[in-house]
Amino acid sequence: MSVSAVDPTAPRPTHGLVMRSLMAAAWFGLIFFILLPGTVLWSTGTTWLPPAGATRWTATAVILGCHGLLVLQIRRFMVDGGGTHAPFHPPCRLLHDRAYERVRNPMYLNYVTITLAEALAYRSPALLLYALIFWGLLHFYVVAIEEPSL
Repeated sequence: MSVSAVDPTAPRPTHGLVMRSLMAAAWFGLIFFILLPGTVLWSTGTTWLPPAGATRWTATAVILGCHGLLVLQIRRFMVDGGGTHAPFHPPCRLLHDRAYERVRNPMYLNYVTITLAEALAYRSPALLLYALIFWGLLHFYVVAIEEPSL
């Protein structure tokens, strides 16, 4: 049976699980999509408002689309996986269908795409470097911590 199949006997996400998911999403987004990129922009003397033009609107569309996908993926972790996307409360059940059939970590792919879109929006080589370092750290985390525990 596929993980995405509706199981009427499966427990529904509890209020606590929903709150932990929301807190993890807020914490992660604040640190990796606002504070760290903001620090990079500040250290390079870049203003908070991206330069006008097509790159700003393209990057905004990509960021909004990725955040929409993240909401769906976080919901799947709660409903189908029985956990959160945070390391302190991982899913109880492995997700292996839909996006997970095509990509090993679609949520991490969204994270990296958001950081690359921020670099595009600001046309910032420093943010591009941040995105590449972020990608490397995510890869290290997956290989050194997540995969051995599967």
